[in-house]
Amino acid sequence: MPSEPRIGAALTPSVVVTLAATDPQVHLPVAVAAPLAAPAPAFVSVHVDESTPVASHLAELVTVSGMPPELREHLLELEQWAVGNKSEARNDAVAFWSLKIPAICASAGAGILAHFQLTTISLIAGAVASIAVIIDGVQPRGMLRNMHFRAYHDLRFLASRMVSEWRARDADRGENEIARQIIRTAEKERQRIAEYIRDAETALKFKE
Repeated sequence: MPSEPRIGAALTPSVVVTLAATDPQVHLPVAVAAPLAAPAPAFVSVHVDESTPVASHLAELVTVSGMPPELREHLLELEQWAVGNKSEARNDAVAFWSLKIPAICASAGAGILAHFQLTTISLIAGAVASIAVIIDGVQPRGMLRNMHFRAYHDLRFLASRMVSEWRARDADRGENEIARQIIRTAEKERQRIAEYIRDAETALKFKE
């Protein structure tokens, strides 16, 4: 049985409803209930999926007090771009080893099978290893993993730097003016990241 509330203690509306439902004899004055929460500030509503691995970092960026919508949306775009590069890096890592691991295993297995006089199976394993090596040599995969990880960290650093500049802003200046200046200052770095991603992706003659 739940403990009896102390007299004068502040009760939330949920507690008042629970007590009234479980014990009809309980009569609580209206003054005991906690006051309603103050209305939320008029900021742009941003949905953050807490199930994603970047939810905490994303929430930290978009919930800075008083941040104008333009700067907040710019930070969200950088965050989504960073998450996309991290996902591409993981895919590149899988693609990089997708043919190398079968080639290594088949090559090692062919030698072991040949030792036990399993000639036919050994020849098949050797052929599989050779085919995997040829395909990986003609069309290598996963070559952009390090570049995507670099872009991921650079974009995270850029977003964090923009948030720090906003927090250290001059209180005497207008918030919208400061936000536009932060975006303009970060544009050069954003373009630099976009250019080395473009150069790395277009330098390869194949589509990964």
